Amino acid sequence: MSVTDYTVEEIIEKFEAQTDDATELSTDEELALFNRTLAKIYDDRPWEFLKREATGNFSTASKYLTLPTGFNYVLENAQSTDNAVEATFNGAQKVIYSYDGSANYTPRYQFVNWSDRRTYAGRSGYAWVDLVNSRIELSSFPIDNTAYSYDYKFQPSELLITDIGSAILLPQRFRPAIWFAMAVDDDLLLRYPKEKSYAPENNAKYESYMRDAASWNARLGLNN
Repeated sequence: MSVTDYTVEEIIEKFEAQTDDATELSTDEELALFNRTLAKIYDDRPWEFLKREATGNFSTASKYLTLPTGFNYVLENAQSTDNAVEATFNGAQKVIYSYDGSANYTPRYQFVNWSDRRTYAGRSGYAWVDLVNSRIELSSFPIDNTAYSYDYKFQPSELLITDIGSAILLPQRFRPAIWFAMAVDDDLLLRYPKEKSYAPENNAKYESYMRDAASWNARLGLNN
């Protein structure tokens, strides 16, 4: 059975049908509700479809790496899927690797909390995220200009009503969760109390889709 690749506009139309178009929201308000709801779903967990690799090259003249566009937070990347493989590099789970182009990856910097940066400043092998300045700061200058790699969760930007289905990163079969969640939005229910009578049913459907998505995500992640 084929799965419909719902676009932004089609999802909003499904929301209108779900609420009998009784909310009287403007087009801009419906789009804002859509984006707010989708962002909430994206934030629910470290979804496999939002995981990205950041790459670049170290510079021996700089202790900073620019954060990629859409950076949300650093992901664990130094724990083997095979539980028989022992974790190394002080048991760190979030590291910046260096690699030589021949698939030889070496842990180079271990991520620590920004608030702990003074403890590690000047010491070799540590890094922290400086969100205010959109960069990663390294505790010491790199020893060479080799390539680097680390993993992060991507935060998609807000969408337009004209955006096609591929702009929605949530897999197609789970997209009904969006319009059911839109129908139980707290602000919406406050403005239109009539919709409260449908809220339990819509919320149950939303949670059902989210459970299915979470189960699928866990199978992809293996050890998640």
